[in-house]
Amino acid sequence: MSRGSGEMRKLRERRTIASTIGYCFVIVLIVLLVMSNMLTDTYTVVLESERAEAMQSIAVASSTALGHTKINEGMSYPLDIYTYAPDKPYIVDIYTKAGNSFLRLYTSSDYNSTEQYYLSGVGDEYNTCFEEQTAAFTKRTEDDVEYVCAIAPIISAENTVAGILEIRMPQSDYVSTVNGMSLSWILTIFAIAVSMGVIIFELNLFVTTLSKGIAGNVPVLIMYGDGAIRFLSFFMALGAVMPPVIVANYLRNEFSEYEPFVVQILICLGLILYTAGFFGFSGLRKTLKFKLTGRIALIVSVALGYILSVAAGIANNAVVMLILLLPIAFCYGMPFDSLRDYRINAGKLGYSEFDDRTVHNIQSVGYFLGISVGTVIAGICFERFGMLVVYLIGGGALLLTSLGIMFFMKDNNPVRESYLAINRWLELVNNKYTGRFLISTFFVMGTAFSFLLGFIPNYLETVGISLATSSFYYLVTTFSACFLALIIKGRYAHVLTSKVRVLISSLSMCVGLLLFALMPTAKILVATVALMGISLGIHDYYYLYVLFLLANNRIKGNLRRASELSFVSGIFAGLPVFAVALIFDMRIVFVVALIILFICSFLYPMSSFANDVDDKDPTLKKEPRKSKKKKAKAEAVPAAPEPAEPAPVADPYYDPANDPIAQAYMMEQQQVPYYDPNTPYYDPNGAEQMPYPDQDTYYDGQGGYYDGPVE
Repeated sequence: MSRGSGEMRKLRERRTIASTIGYCFVIVLIVLLVMSNMLTDTYTVVLESERAEAMQSIAVASSTALGHTKINEGMSYPLDIYTYAPDKPYIVDIYTKAGNSFLRLYTSSDYNSTEQYYLSGVGDEYNTCFEEQTAAFTKRTEDDVEYVCAIAPIISAENTVAGILEIRMPQSDYVSTVNGMSLSWILTIFAIAVSMGVIIFELNLFVTTLSKGIAGNVPVLIMYGDGAIRFLSFFMALGAVMPPVIVANYLRNEFSEYEPFVVQILICLGLILYTAGFFGFSGLRKTLKFKLTGRIALIVSVALGYILSVAAGIANNAVVMLILLLPIAFCYGMPFDSLRDYRINAGKLGYSEFDDRTVHNIQSVGYFLGISVGTVIAGICFERFGMLVVYLIGGGALLLTSLGIMFFMKDNNPVRESYLAINRWLELVNNKYTGRFLISTFFVMGTAFSFLLGFIPNYLETVGISLATSSFYYLVTTFSACFLALIIKGRYAHVLTSKVRVLISSLSMCVGLLLFALMPTAKILVATVALMGISLGIHDYYYLYVLFLLANNRIKGNLRRASELSFVSGIFAGLPVFAVALIFDMRIVFVVALIILFICSFLYPMSSFANDVDDKDPTLKKEPRKSKKKKAKAEAVPAAPEPAEPAPVADPYYDPANDPIAQAYMMEQQQVPYYDPNTPYYDPNGAEQMPYPDQDTYYDGQGGYYDGPVE
């Protein structure tokens, strides 16, 4: 298959995916709108009835209490005035019969005129109430404002009607309390529609992959194609995000009697425990996989995590949940680690469609979509049914994902890689070249992730936005990361060096956080998360290759694991900061944190060595426009018909030996704890491998190694 036909097939696949998701979204949105209108009408009738009954009850009870009170003009109201909403009291009026009309003796409104006020333009309900001593619910207009009113007669001690008590509220407030199509509700419907559309698409992708079967003449690991990668990544993220996203709401409800700073500390602690369990303990995971085999370790771990999460849901106790968060997260992190193994194993096979960066980008789209949909499901289920249902659905999704990994990703063996100790990682961070890059990229991305995971649900709850509605913000982030960033990467790929990528990422994040720091509102937060999505999506998993070039045998270690540790450390650093912002003055904390983040973000772009580190990447060398046209014209030939479902084959134009990115990833397999002068190393400035130039730095000449600090 030619390169042109392969690109055309990919383009058609993207259009098919877009049209399928769009079709599912439109159908689901129409169904939801119809159902919402029907439910809103029923809901409105019920709430209006309850509101009217409440007003009538207040009117009857208050008029009875006024039975032995002298009713006269200028009187004071001896009873408490009830409210129908925060800072919105009912308006109380007292009238007496005056000829053919009613004279107002008292009002709690801001009517300041000294002239007597006579009730006019009302129906027969007031006359009936006064003459027949019956309560009623009616409407009237005063000063061009329409009111709903509950009226009841005031019976004197002589068993005669002394007057009429009126309880009223503006019609606009009365309707707004039962308005089902508020902005929050519209955003929730939109989020549900998008989520249902994505779920339908992912299930269709699963059925298509299963029915299509395996592709021939390819390794077992990739015989189901990239469809399996997409839906397994999606369902993994969907289940994994549900437990942590409800932590803030659940702990705030459980510890509502405690001081706010105590609640925020507990929320931060819970999220740190889940993050540590999900991303950490890689050595223990590797041990389990090599002892039990990867498949058994995967299914046993997820099943154990499911049992623990169900136990926490049944207990429904905040302390129990905090204790079990770490082991639950460790077990639920096993599918994520298996997908990581798949990415590395598939990248070694030499297929351009399954190289490390391509698989990572496919997985990241699934992760973003899964997080968005998981937040919608978690929010709706938590607010309606509680924590147990959230854990049941999330754990079930991860259990099914584990079974899918075992079936669709056969021969996905645990990756053998060198161990990275903390002190070795600190050496990489302290190094002039790798340290600045790790901080400006992976560490900063970790802080952005902590903002999305820890701050958004926590903050939106404080401003009255439900957890289900907060999923809209994750959808905006996903759209920016997967679509806006994709457009930027597609149009300007030839100029996106590592320095430019980090600059775009840093500016997007800093500007977004600055906007929110200056105007911390839910509306500004939409723009913030949109910029945050661009920041998280612009890197294109290009940073790991740059990290290998920057290391350049100045310092050795598992650079992939070093980047992951830097990312997790960014999460650990960001969670307490955003918790402090919710305890103290948000603007001040954000401004101080933003200054530190700005310095960290621009450590690498402002370095002199950032200008030429990408010189070996051929994708950044833009051909002149004229020569490209000539080349396209010379190579223009009629496209031959291609098979309907071509099997992935090794691309004849793709040679890992000539791909600097593939070569950089291959270096990972050659990592050893210390330098050996007989071990060749990769020189980014030359095409050949060369012996290490300075043998005395790490080698003592007598067969020993020097484990000293590296500058």
